[in-house]
This record gives sequence, C-alpha cells and structure tokens, in this order.
Amino acid sequence: MTEPTNEGFYFELLHSPGIVVGLSGLTESLSKTQFDILWGQLKQQETGATWATFEEYTKQNDPKAFGEMLPDDKILSWSKQNFLFFTARSGKAWASVPARALKKVSANLLVLDQQKLLPVLASRVTLIVPEEERK
Repeated sequence: MTEPTNEGFYFELLHSPGIVVGLSGLTESLSKTQFDILWGQLKQQETGATWATFEEYTKQNDPKAFGEMLPDDKILSWSKQNFLFFTARSGKAWASVPARALKKVSANLLVLDQQKLLPVLASRVTLIVPEEERK
C-alpha cells in the first residue's frame, strides 16, 4: 500500500514467507534523493530488496514462465521491466519518503515462488507516488 502523509508518502508491503514480491512503478517518479531515502530505509530493514528486471532476478528469459497469467503481447514488457523485489523473512517492508505533490499510478505486481523463482501471480495495483519526474 501507499498513502499520503503530511511530508510525502508512506509505502508498506506485507507478504507471506516463501514468496518474492516484485513491484514496478514505485521508483520511476522518484528523484535521486527520494530513491536514496527509500532504498536506505529498505536496506536498513533487511527486506532483501533488489532492483532488477524479471530476467535479471530469475536468470530466465522463457516467456512460458508466465504461463497463462499474461497475454502474449504483455510478457516481453513485464520480463524486461524493472521491479523492486522483496524477500524479507519478516514479510514486511516500509518506507516514508518526502514529496511535495503526489499522484496515483498503475503499477505491475509480480509474485514469485521463492524456491523456483516462477511467477504465481501477475496483477496491476494503484500506488501513490511523487508527481516529480525522476532525474
């Protein structure tokens, strides 16, 4: 979830053990300073955060890995899109990031089996992010 705060926005991710959660769309609107704040808070929590594409993270580029979850015309873009992947044992990651103005964006959510690194869910979610474009 993301929600506005007086200073910017708050991000929180809760997930079950044994899965990896990948989220796109969160960092594209962040300035370098905002990204550094987000990344620093995630690293301090030992969230297992990794910034990578599906292909980089899983070391596989087989379009069949997505099975029937995505239409054929979406598989290539999802496999090459950058995601923030989370593997925290605690199942929780959060960050509070300053921002002057916020907007809603649609983002891709990818859930992987942690052992096989195969997708078990591909969906879209709505996030609140800063209006400023990434520099």
